[in-house]
Amino acid sequence: MCDVFRSTCHPVPVSLGIGSSDVGIRRIVADGSFRERNVTTPARRASTKWRCHRVHVASSPMLPATGVLEKLKAHPVLQYLTLDGLSTFTRLASHLKRDILQPQPICESDPGIAPAILPQPIVNFLGAVLGISANVVDDCWEILQDYVWETPVLPLAAEDFYLFKCFGWSCGLS
Repeated sequence: MCDVFRSTCHPVPVSLGIGSSDVGIRRIVADGSFRERNVTTPARRASTKWRCHRVHVASSPMLPATGVLEKLKAHPVLQYLTLDGLSTFTRLASHLKRDILQPQPICESDPGIAPAILPQPIVNFLGAVLGISANVVDDCWEILQDYVWETPVLPLAAEDFYLFKCFGWSCGLS
């Protein structure tokens, strides 16, 4: 793994440190720099110039999205899964990495490699959350397993907590 400059075109809300109520937008651009501006009020938004900075981000070898999307498009059920559904699957499965590894045979429990098979309680949980069958969850895992495994675990959001409470607790997941 090497460090490179990563770029994106999505605005990211940040605290600019200008004042206690000032909030800004940080936009990372193609050359690896980011631009910030204060957007507290519409008048200030129009008059504030972008401040340029350079961002250095450690890269991870993420899979190309086109290959994943082609596989999803070819699946008779997963082709109808929304982007929100894919995000939910990825986010919840990444929270469950330890639960996925725990029941695997020792020879297949390398934390750097995604296991080929999900444990049944996790299949049941993800299927209940997304409203899809266990076979479709297995197919989705087969397509997204490497992406899920490389996804960093973020703090549990309120929506995720609710999903674990509604569907996970009955499967023994918390």
